[in-house]
Amino acid sequence: MKSDFYFITEKFCVVLAIGSMGLAVFMFDKHISFAIGAIWFLTLAIYSKLNQEKEVKNDINNR
Repeated sequence: MKSDFYFITEKFCVVLAIGSMGLAVFMFDKHISFAIGAIWFLTLAIYSKLNQEKEVKNDINNR
């Protein structure tokens, strides 16, 4: 169940990051672009954190 959660969250982060970057390209209003950029960096941070946790768990399981 736990790995399922990580998988879904990971896919969601990727979709959100790509979607927000797509939106940022189409939005010419600076304030909106800035907000979308912030969301993108936040999702990137969550994504990298999830990957880090997954690697640590894989390390523990492999030992």
